[in-house]
Amino acid sequence: MRNKKSVRIVDGGLNEEFDRNRLLNEFRREVGADASRALLERMSDMQVPGGPAANLKHEEMLILLEKGTDRETGFLRTLALEVPEAARLLSGFIPAEKEGGDEADRLWRLYRFMITCKDFNIDSPDQVRYWLFRVKGLLPLRASGKGGLKLAWEQVPMDERDLWDLGATEFRPRSRYRPSADHQTIEFYSSDPAVSKLQKLRMLFHG
Repeated sequence: MRNKKSVRIVDGGLNEEFDRNRLLNEFRREVGADASRALLERMSDMQVPGGPAANLKHEEMLILLEKGTDRETGFLRTLALEVPEAARLLSGFIPAEKEGGDEADRLWRLYRFMITCKDFNIDSPDQVRYWLFRVKGLLPLRASGKGGLKLAWEQVPMDERDLWDLGATEFRPRSRYRPSADHQTIEFYSSDPAVSKLQKLRMLFHG
């Protein structure tokens, strides 16, 4: 990205100066808020095996995550001591990805995404794709496959639609398809305020 620079936007006849990097950081905080809420929701809905001790760890981790969340923005303060402590508790009752299956894999991926949102790259197809379709839960419109293949999401085989964000294992190959996070998809979902901000940020940085 280019160096920090103020730009002038004309909106409704009013000229206002915006610092692009400040807007980018505000957007990153929103992405982090989305991710922390998604993690809390998934953790709250978890069926924890292991009896009272595991349930106690589950409750303790939820408290730590909520404690580390800014009440005004909903953004989990990634520098707070509560976050690595929450990861330690998380590892206490959720197996590693290789041992715990798809749900454990997804929880760890969501946790790692959440704590790195301060560096969210608006031009990264992988990060934008994960935010749109796993964190926000929007429905993909199109898919891209190997060799530049493009097709409507409805044409993706049902048994592969939910595997695109998971790594390959000895029991499961990597999905051949990924939902597209292209300009048309961003435009389609631009009625969502956060997606609209992403669209505007890309225009500010790239014209």
